[in-house]
Amino acid sequence: MLGCPCAWCVLGFIGIICLPLSTDPVWVSCNVGVFVCLVCSGVHRIPSIGRVKSTQLDYVEHDLIEFMRSHGNLRAKDEYEACVPPFYYRPTEKDCMVLKEQWIRAKYERKEFTGEKDCVYSVEYKEGFLWKKGRDNGQFQKRLFVYSENEGVLKYYTGDKRSGPKGKFPIQTLNAMFQGGNIEHQHGLEVTCVQDARTRSIYVYHDDGQVLRFLD
Repeated sequence: MLGCPCAWCVLGFIGIICLPLSTDPVWVSCNVGVFVCLVCSGVHRIPSIGRVKSTQLDYVEHDLIEFMRSHGNLRAKDEYEACVPPFYYRPTEKDCMVLKEQWIRAKYERKEFTGEKDCVYSVEYKEGFLWKKGRDNGQFQKRLFVYSENEGVLKYYTGDKRSGPKGKFPIQTLNAMFQGGNIEHQHGLEVTCVQDARTRSIYVYHDDGQVLRFLD
């Protein structure tokens, strides 16, 4: 069991819960039943998630060993990542601690992806205005954005909708992450997608951060 990668640090490698690719998962998240690394253990020990133990420094009770055997990283992924939206940004080991902490809190504290309750990201159709950074002049202009799950795209318009969208982004390759520092706005987002084997980025913001929840 101790050879199992960190449940927060391996996201996708063997299907667990964390980030790629910690090789030192010597901590146990006692309430969740997964192995985590030292960095992840700091977030897992917050009261709303549970407690942690070191497999090297602490005494691990027989009951906890049995609990780990019946749970584990793979089963935790199936439970806590059952409904992660395709556009939800999953942090990497190079991202800041704020993004990592929110990734853990979203899964374990708020249980947003278990499917047990209505997910705040479950949006079939939504439209509204965001401020988008111009590619040529760098100025932010108000643009109409439309998210359509049926069409599988996020698109935006520079004028009347009848004239067609200025840009389209396939949802399956969509990622969005907060970039308040780079955009110089506390509710700034960088939205990226892959089109024609190329990664494209746009920068948007809204004065009300709740408006962006279907993208973050």
